[in-house]
Amino acid sequence: RLAQAAFQRAIKLKPDSWQGNLLLGDIYSQRKKCDQALSHYETVTRLKPDNPGALLGIANVHWRTGDNPQAEAALMKALKIAPDNPTANFILGDIYVRMRRFEEAIPYLRKYVALGGGMLTAHGDLGKAYTALKRDKEAISELLLALPTDRSGELHYQLSVVYRRQGQMGLAKQALAKSEELRVLDRKAQRERLERAVTAGEDPGPDHP
Repeated sequence: RLAQAAFQRAIKLKPDSWQGNLLLGDIYSQRKKCDQALSHYETVTRLKPDNPGALLGIANVHWRTGDNPQAEAALMKALKIAPDNPTANFILGDIYVRMRRFEEAIPYLRKYVALGGGMLTAHGDLGKAYTALKRDKEAISELLLALPTDRSGELHYQLSVVYRRQGQMGLAKQALAKSEELRVLDRKAQRERLERAVTAGEDPGPDHP
């Protein structure tokens, strides 16, 4: 709050500061104040059209709230300015996986990995895309890399599908059993988070199912 107040004072003194607006957008985004974040990011795009940071901020807000078309539009603009930005490549790839546009997702996710991006989530997205496209060898390789990130059981389920398609029924059964175990644990954790938020009088936020 102190940081936010300081930047607000700075903008009142110098309303054309794109840096201040960008930082305020980031602060509001971190606090899940989406409308305020978008307002400041949009101000940056007017003041500094060649800066990709605000476009990434806009995309991140829409990505988190599930507005995939708006996020995609902002990312395409950002990538015209900074085509090798790892974050932009990852988020766009992830969005295309969500939208089941698997062929389009793969180049962006592969570029993210090639640029040195370390998030295992990207390998999970690649695994989902390859599974859907029946590129089984690549799917298994990517899914195995991403398994440590699997909290909901989805990746283990994808792996069971590929193993079953390959006739590896024992491995398919093991992966499916693990998927069910993780699904139960995830639902329990979600209930507990919701109960804590309700008890504390907090808003679970837009990410809550």
